[in-house]
Amino acid sequence: MGSLETRKKNKCIYHFNLLSIIDSDLIRLNIIGDEINQEEVETEQLVARYIIKKKEQFLEFVFLKQIFFQNILLDIINYIVPMLLFYKDKEIYFIKIQ
Repeated sequence: MGSLETRKKNKCIYHFNLLSIIDSDLIRLNIIGDEINQEEVETEQLVARYIIKKKEQFLEFVFLKQIFFQNILLDIINYIVPMLLFYKDKEIYFIKIQ
């Protein structure tokens, strides 16, 4: 409870990426009617909908093979940089990645 007094007072935007990195085969199952086909993939994304504290939340999960991690990291950086530039002049503060 003592941390409440030291909490940040400025408006912030938090951007989280949940990456599940696996050292294994990653198989996508495609179900069409009664037929199930499998396909080996490097990455798979899942968007899940939750209700948290009576508010709808959407969360993205990314599952990827260990060897694909460097590629997805570059995608994340390319996604975040334009967002940082957009909010640069706004009264919102970001934690800088060092």
